[in-house]
Amino acid sequence: MKNSHKVIDPSRRGFLTGSWLPQEWRQLPAQALGPLGPEPPISASHFSNALCNNCGGRCLSVCEAGVIRLHPKEHYLAGTPWLDFSSAGCTLCGKCADVCPQTEVPPVDAGRSIGFAEIDLARCLSYTGVFCISCQGSCEYQAIQRDRLSRPKILSDVCTGCGECVSVCPVKAISVLCNH
Repeated sequence: MKNSHKVIDPSRRGFLTGSWLPQEWRQLPAQALGPLGPEPPISASHFSNALCNNCGGRCLSVCEAGVIRLHPKEHYLAGTPWLDFSSAGCTLCGKCADVCPQTEVPPVDAGRSIGFAEIDLARCLSYTGVFCISCQGSCEYQAIQRDRLSRPKILSDVCTGCGECVSVCPVKAISVLCNH
């Protein structure tokens, strides 16, 4: 009889990522999942996932930053786009809107916003006493300021939700929340 159990990663990383859990517990049903990330700027106020005709990802092919992904086929939003800020941020260039087959999508204007960034204070290095300015240095909109203790504060009225700060945070303490 073959040993069919998965080798458990006994490290701290293994514990935190859940590798010690049974396989069926590690994989949540796709219906229980929310969007994997914010929608591209074309979707901020006019795009409808219900109207997305699963065009095969035209927006993916024109995204110079390479941050647009499609939800996998098992997901309830299968084939619809989302932004993955793990390696870069959105430049808000509007090319995704230009190729979108939805006729209701207006052209992207310069003031378009995807959403706004939010800092998880429990994970942020600056809030634990470590000097870190990674997020502030990456923000071309100067939407991240420092308080008197040199901790970051995001100015939600300035933040475009481009995700540049998300990709540079060494502890992944920043996420982008959608406007809607």
